[in-house]
Amino acid sequence: NRLEITRGEDMVITGDMLNATDIDNDDKFLIFTVKDVGYGRFENTDNPGFTILTFTNNEIANNKIKFVHDGNRNSPSYEISVSDGELETQYYPANITFHNVADPTAKNQAWIGILAGGIVCLVCTSTVTAIITATGIYVAKKRKQLAQEVQKNIELQESPFEVGAFLDAYKISPNDIKMGKHLGSGGQATVYRATWEGKDVAYKIFKSVDEEDVEEFGDEARIMLRSNNPNIVILYGICVHQRTFGLIMEFMELGSLKEVFIKKTIQLTWQDKWNIAYDLASALKCLHSKGIVHRDIKTDNVLLYEGDKGIHAKIADFGLSKVQKGDQSATMAIGTFKYMAPEMAVASKDYKLGHFSLNSV
Repeated sequence: NRLEITRGEDMVITGDMLNATDIDNDDKFLIFTVKDVGYGRFENTDNPGFTILTFTNNEIANNKIKFVHDGNRNSPSYEISVSDGELETQYYPANITFHNVADPTAKNQAWIGILAGGIVCLVCTSTVTAIITATGIYVAKKRKQLAQEVQKNIELQESPFEVGAFLDAYKISPNDIKMGKHLGSGGQATVYRATWEGKDVAYKIFKSVDEEDVEEFGDEARIMLRSNNPNIVILYGICVHQRTFGLIMEFMELGSLKEVFIKKTIQLTWQDKWNIAYDLASALKCLHSKGIVHRDIKTDNVLLYEGDKGIHAKIADFGLSKVQKGDQSATMAIGTFKYMAPEMAVASKDYKLGHFSLNSV
C-alpha cells in the first residue's frame, strides 16, 4: 500500500482488514507522505491514547521521514491519523500482492485501522496512492471527534515554519482566542489581553517570522514549560497560524512592578516587598536548579498579583533565557543595561549575573 498526503482536505481512512503481502509473504503496510503533510501519528488501538510515534514537517529530510516502524505478524491493531491530505487508490505491483481490495472514497474523515500484522512507515514524494479494503471505510462514532481534531490541525499547520514535535501538544487554535485590548509592545513582540476557555490570558504575539526568530520562539516556550514553578508565569500553550506566532500565558491583573513604580497604582507595604523579594529569589533558585538562566531580570518582567498575605510576584518574559551547559560562561552582554552586572564586560558565569539583577530589582 502506498499513501501520499498532499495539501487539501484532511483525510483519514479506516479499514478493518488489510491483506497485503510482500515477497516473503509477510503482511506489510507502507505509508508514503509528502512535503505538505502537517502532522501524523501511529496509535495502538488496544491502548487508546498511547502514541507509538509521531511525525511533523520538521522531521522530514529530503522529503523522507526519518523513521521506519515495522511490526510483526502478531502485532495488535494500529490507527494512523493523517491530517491535511487527499487520498486516491492505485495498484502497486512491486513485489506485493493484494486480496479483496476495493477503492475507498476520497476526501472523507475517518480512521485508518490496520489489522495486518506488521507496519512499515516510509516517506517519499511519490503519487498519492493507497490500497485498502472497503470494509469499515467510515467509522461513524469517530467522525464528529475527528472533524474537530482535523479542523484544529488544519488551522495550526498553515504556518510555513515548524516549532518542534514537543510543542505540538501545546498548540491552541487561533479560533479559540478572543482578542482584547493592547497591553504593551517590546522590540520583538506585542502583548494583548485575551480570553481563552473562559479565562483571561495574556497573548504575546511575535513580530518577526524568519526561521531564527521562530527557533527562539520555540526555545522560550520550551523553557517556560520546563520551569513549572508557582513563581513563574504559566504558559498555557502556543498559537502558530500562517505567519503569526504567539504565547498564551497567565494574565497578571496587577501588571508589572515597573508600572506600580511609575503609575503608583499600588502602595506596597513592607510585607508586599518581602513577598516579592522571596518570590523572585525562589523562582531564580528553581530556574538555576534546572540549568536555566533568565538573563533579563528587571522590573518590567516582574508581574504582580494579589495572594496570601498581600502582593506576590512572578517572573515573566523568557525571550533572552537559555539553558546553561556545564561551566559555560556568558560570551556577550545580553539583557537590560541598568540591571546588568559589571562582570558582563568579560566572560562570567550567568547564574551570578541573575543574582545581581535580582538585587538591583
